[in-house]
Formats: sequence, C-alpha cells, structure tokens
Amino acid sequence: MRRVLSRTSSHLTSKVIRYCIIGSACIAALGLTGCGYGQPRRRLGCYATSTPGTRYISSDKLGRHSYGFNPFEKNGITYARKCGHIDIAHLRIAADNTKYLSEKIYNGMLTDQTEFSFRLVADRSKHVFKLSYPDNWQQTDKETVAREVSLQLGQYLAFSATTWHEMLTWFGYHTVIIIPEFASAFSWEDVYSNLLGTSIAAKAIRDTDHKYNKAMTLAINQELKRLGGRSGRVAKKAAEMVRGKWFTGNFIVSMKKRNLDIGIDDGFITPMIVPEICSDARPQPHPVPSHDVSRYGFSMEYHIVPKEFEKGKILSIVHHDRSSKTITPDIHYAPIMAHIADVAIEKYGPYAIIPYNPDKVIAQELANLAPSSSVARYNSRPAVTPKKAEKNTPSPASAAQVNNQPLQAPPIKVAKFNKPRVTVTVTQKTNKYTPLKTTAVRDIKESSAFRAMITQKTNTYDSFQKVGDSIAEEVDIAEKKLTPALSSQVLYQD
Repeated sequence: MRRVLSRTSSHLTSKVIRYCIIGSACIAALGLTGCGYGQPRRRLGCYATSTPGTRYISSDKLGRHSYGFNPFEKNGITYARKCGHIDIAHLRIAADNTKYLSEKIYNGMLTDQTEFSFRLVADRSKHVFKLSYPDNWQQTDKETVAREVSLQLGQYLAFSATTWHEMLTWFGYHTVIIIPEFASAFSWEDVYSNLLGTSIAAKAIRDTDHKYNKAMTLAINQELKRLGGRSGRVAKKAAEMVRGKWFTGNFIVSMKKRNLDIGIDDGFITPMIVPEICSDARPQPHPVPSHDVSRYGFSMEYHIVPKEFEKGKILSIVHHDRSSKTITPDIHYAPIMAHIADVAIEKYGPYAIIPYNPDKVIAQELANLAPSSSVARYNSRPAVTPKKAEKNTPSPASAAQVNNQPLQAPPIKVAKFNKPRVTVTVTQKTNKYTPLKTTAVRDIKESSAFRAMITQKTNTYDSFQKVGDSIAEEVDIAEKKLTPALSSQVLYQD
C-alpha cells in the first residue's frame, strides 16, 4: 500500500512540476510576444561592450522584424559609420511602441477621446496625456488629420517614455529584480537607438504598400545602409577599442561613458562614434520628435505618474517641497538630466559625457579644410605649460583675415595643450559650477564653419567664463552674441 501511495505521490509531484514548467514558459512567452498589435512585447537588450553576453550582428543581417514573437528576428549590437553602436533590441522596442501609441491615439481621435494613458511593458509608471481638439474638428477630414497627429504624437511619446526608462534605471530601477540595470542607463548607444526606432517606425507606418512587419524590415535595412552600417566584427572591434576608456569589467560591467544628450538644448541628439574605427567618420545628429501639433489646431498636456520605488529620488530633484507626485517632461527632464550629469562627472570625470576624443577630431577637420604643418603636428606634440605655450604659439589670424582670405588652420588647442592668446571657456554645470578646461579661439568666431568644427555637443552647459583677468579686456564675445550651437558645446578629454 505504501509503495502504491509512494508511486502515486511521485507521479502527482512530477505532473505538478511539469505543469509549473509549462505554465512558466507560457507566461514568459506571453511577456515576450504580446498579443497581436496590442502592447508591444519585451525584448532583451545588451551592452555595447566586448564582454560575455553581448551579441554582435551585421547591420545587413538583422532578420525579419516582428511585432510578435518570431525566431527569425535577430537582435544584438551592430555598428554604423555615422552613429556608432546601435542596440537593435532598443530600436525595435521604440519602433513598436511608436506603432502601438500611434494606433491608440488614432482610434481615440476618431471617437473624440480627450484623455489617454499607457505604460511601457518594462515600467510601472503611468503616462497620462490630454488632447485638446480644434473648434472645427467635426468639419475636418478626421481620418487624414488624425493619422498625421497620431503618428507625430506616437513618436514623441515613445521616445519620451523610453527616455524616462533610462532615467529610472539610472536611479536604481530594474525590470528583473535580481539584475541591476544602472550600467545600461544612458549607455552611449541607448538613447540614439531609441530615437532611431521612432523615426524608422514612422517610415514603416507611412508605407502603405507593405504590412507593418515587412515595412519595418525594409525601413531598418534602408536606414542602416544610409548610416553606413558595418559588420558584427567591426562592432565588436569598436567596443574593444574603448575598453578601459568607455567601460571596464567583463561579467560585471562598469560604464564610464554615457550619452546624456536627449535633445533638450537644440532639438537634436548627437550619437557617440568610436574614434578611428571608420576613417573620416562624423556623427550624424538626428532630430527628436516634437509634440507641437498646433498647425493642426491641437494641443497636448502630458505628465508621468511614477509608480516605482525609486520615484522619491527623482521627485525630490524637481519638487523640493514634495508638493507634487508627477513629472512633466517639458519642465522636469532638463533639471533631472542636469542632476544626472553632475553625478556622472563626479563619479567618472568630465570625459564621461563628452561625445568622443575632440583633440584629433578638431585637428583632422582643420587639416581637411586647410592643410597646415602646425595642425599636422598637433596630435603628436607633447603637453606644455601655458607659459611655454604663450611663447611658442603664434597669434591667431584676425577675423578680417579669416573672412577675406582662404581659410588657414589656426593653432586651436585644448586647454591642457597650448593655450591660445584669447580664449573663452564653456562652463559645465556641476554642484560647484566647476568650469571644464574648454577653449575656443575668439578670432574665428565669425566663421560658422569653424565654430561647428571646434565644438562638440553636450546638453548640460551653463554659462561662459572669460579665461584670466589679464585678457578680459581683449575678449569681446558676450554670451548673448553666441549662438546656442556654440553655447552648448564642450571640448575636453580627461
């Protein structure tokens, strides 16, 4: 009898275990696949580091995009000449959220819905927005206008929500309880990958000749080809080249390089490319989506209600009196990003948020425009003291000479090398407003080509300071005369 009961008990136990395994697999499958064109499914991203667990893929071998689960879809890290590393999983997630939100808004607009809300699959925060309609809405071609407005707002909300996810993970949130995600917060490829996904999704949605998945497959391939997509081997080599500079570790990764550019300053995001991996490569800024739909007569109010345990850390930055428990991206993203920049600089140094090595890029660009032996020797010249630099450095050309004669490469130097006769410095906002060692030559300020050439973009600038009381009278560049393009620039490498 005991043997019978033992066998029966053993049989029941094995069946329970089997059903538990099957049930868990089904739950996981539902989480990964989503349901039709409902909430987008989860995808697993990875670091753009040459470490275990990172899968490198060629930009022309990404398989077929699938809103739902599809074994033929390939995700991982690839590389493109004009934008550096790309996390294809992040790209697809942002794209599918653009699709999901656009359809949600479109269907709501056809029924005059004014209040909408959604959550990302990976977060608990609730995103709420209200849509105000024009007075003549009932007399307009609803379907045509709704299609345009919903697509624009879908892009904006998808990008804003994925950016919010990056903020959450910076402050300690992680989707899987036992797996920390701080290292991936604003890693150098994430934000641009998200942005690229929203842009590609818009192209796919407008493609009326193909269904969404097919249109996405075609649009991804076309965009990566335009950006100069490379092989998985190149992507891995690029990651290995920045080991020790942009990241350290293997199984436990520490990210030292972060891209905090979310387009606040100028409406564009500049990607971080790895120096020297592709000859003459220049990063291609990409515009961020806008929620301004006033040309159609609409307006939108949008806020986020954080539900994560980490919400207190973020709310305390923008609501010192704890009077509100919501985040308004238009108002609060900027101070939150400034706080993150302060922490990143304190933790990793100012080089943590600078796009890439500016020394060689500046010299290379100047050499391309006007070859000069002084510029050619720039990178190989050892560091010298400012006093010695002043003796050895010729005076830069005057503004008149720059305007009236062929461009000649002036002796532009980062502050830790030779210091020009007249300079201004961009101050990086930190808790103590510590200025970075950033320089730009005053005498060529009139040339927009040079201005763009000698600067690299970051979105946490604060103000200009004149370098040295002894040359203060010589510097006639007032902050009001400088364009946002220059006032948002920083040149420095730790």
